[in-house]
Amino acid sequence: MLGVDENCVVPALEGEDADLAVQDAAQARLNAHNAMDVASTDDDMAPVKLVVMDGQVMGPCHCAYDNCTVDLSNARLGVFCIEHELLCGHLCCMRNCDNPKAAGILM
Repeated sequence: MLGVDENCVVPALEGEDADLAVQDAAQARLNAHNAMDVASTDDDMAPVKLVVMDGQVMGPCHCAYDNCTVDLSNARLGVFCIEHELLCGHLCCMRNCDNPKAAGILM
């Protein structure tokens, strides 16, 4: 699968019903924009933190081993600190599972 970012030129949609898909996307954008135009008082408002993800699960940045709070050895692809990665990195990451990881599994 090819990744796309905001700096990439995206080709025009082609094919049967492409014009309908473009209209649907434009309507969805308009609906989303209008949904945000809700009048409210300060009492109705609460702080919101927006996080944009790239497909990775976001969670704690400390080791997943029981009662370990050491930083992860690899925060992008790992779940353990260096010590526990060496000890358990070859095993399934489900709690209380001692089975080896299946081939091709990153986490």
